[in-house]
Amino acid sequence: MRYCPNCGNAHDAAAAYCQQCGQRMPQNPGGAPVGAYPPPPAASTAPFQPTTAPDTHMAKAILTAFFCCLPLGIVAIVFAASVNDKYYSGNLAGARDAARQADKWGNWSIWAGIAGVVLYGIILLIAAVADS
Repeated sequence: MRYCPNCGNAHDAAAAYCQQCGQRMPQNPGGAPVGAYPPPPAASTAPFQPTTAPDTHMAKAILTAFFCCLPLGIVAIVFAASVNDKYYSGNLAGARDAARQADKWGNWSIWAGIAGVVLYGIILLIAAVADS
């Protein structure tokens, strides 16, 4: 039995990574696992959190709301605003999902804005040809 040097979770001797925090388990130069050692004292009872929160994509959401497509940009802003709340409440999976959703809706807003500009250009071209 070995313990993770990062979180103290118990593992079998052959484990390469901690199942709880993902920390690489120490290995001897020959590749064999390092012998068992006691777990470190628990610093807190809170679940392990990575050091950085997922990117909120808030800048993209705001810019696309103003310059591309307002309705889709607002949806992106709502998702981006929820990333940090979910992360700091311990819901890492929810924070990652909200970040992906904010990025997705921001991208859709960009494409909707591009489609609107192209459609406007086509309408102007048709009007110019019909006028002459």
